[in-house]
Amino acid sequence: MRVMQVRMAAAVLNGMGRYRKGVALLAALRGIGPAQGLLNWLLGFQRKFESYQAAEEVARRYDTRGYTHQEDIEFHTSIAGVVRESDYAMLYFMARSAARYRRVFDLGGNVGNLFYSYAPLLELSPELRWTVLDLPEKREYCEALAAKRGESRVKFATGLEDASGVDAFIASGSMHYFPQRLDKLLGGLAELPKQVFVNRSPFSRGEDVITIQDNGSYLVPCVAYGKLGLIEGMKSLGYELRAEWLVHERRLRVPMYEDVMEPYYAGLFFERS
Repeated sequence: MRVMQVRMAAAVLNGMGRYRKGVALLAALRGIGPAQGLLNWLLGFQRKFESYQAAEEVARRYDTRGYTHQEDIEFHTSIAGVVRESDYAMLYFMARSAARYRRVFDLGGNVGNLFYSYAPLLELSPELRWTVLDLPEKREYCEALAAKRGESRVKFATGLEDASGVDAFIASGSMHYFPQRLDKLLGGLAELPKQVFVNRSPFSRGEDVITIQDNGSYLVPCVAYGKLGLIEGMKSLGYELRAEWLVHERRLRVPMYEDVMEPYYAGLFFERS
């Protein structure tokens, strides 16, 4: 009953957020303590949180499975080989260098499904090592899929340190699930990747917005990072923004924050200058 009530409240507020006056009203209510408190209670897990840890704690009250949900694993296994609309921008920019890639790191790559979608369309070397980093529970599924496809180039990473000095670093549909911004993660590597691709990620127009993504059968905390903040952070590491694109397939709606959120997911391509 509580989950149903939260979803109904979110639907009503999101409906208001489709109109300019509704956006202005909700933004004003955020500044009124009692009103914001009431709306936050009504929204439950679909509100904005002050920290990633707070969002995690609330998500666990409703669902303890999170990122290891079997439905998520089955979905990503089923789309191994499928190219989605937002993949074409990635493929366009990767194609220039793909033949020279020897090491690719796939952050949050689930079962390695992205490799099977891109490999037929890119001139990838037989010597390529495509390394996937995800939760340990997904390792057996990643390795089982590689064995089924007869693919020796896909491996499961032991940790983020495996991304040091790679030719291409990919965070497709995954960056927003990490509590640290991407430039902070990369800054800890011994050697920075040459190229960095971000795809299928929500962004905010200003400060980071932490919330819980409602995937129907499971809930996961996520962060819509401020796009300008990320770009500046990457620039401080020596990267140049080569391209950006909209991802119309998905959007993350946070009730009361329509004025802050970018309307659609987006993709970014960075390269070391």
